[in-house]
Amino acid sequence: MAIRCITKGTTVYLPCTLPFPLRFLLAAEPKALSEVLAVVQRGISTFLIRRAGFTVASGAKTGAVTLIQRFGSALNLHIHLHMLFLHGACRLDGNKGVRP
Repeated sequence: MAIRCITKGTTVYLPCTLPFPLRFLLAAEPKALSEVLAVVQRGISTFLIRRAGFTVASGAKTGAVTLIQRFGSALNLHIHLHMLFLHGACRLDGNKGVRP
C-alpha cells in the first residue's frame, strides 16, 4: 500500500493506492472495502492524535473525508482512496492540540 502525504496548512491529503490482488478482491466485495478503509483511517487518525499530544483513550478526535475512486483515467480497475484529514486533534472538553 502506498501512501504519500501532502500537507497544506490545517489539512493533510493522502492518496492511497492498493496492491493489485487486493484491488480485485475489493472490487468484488464492497464490505471488505469498508473494512480496509476503516483500518487505514483508524491508523492515520491514531497517528495524528498521538502527534497532537493526546491518546485515543483520552477521547481525542480528528476529522476526515474519504473519496473511494474505482477506476483510473483509462477506465481500468484502479481502486484507490483519496483522504483529507484535519492536521491535529481536539477533545470534547475543549482542550485543543494541533501540531504541524
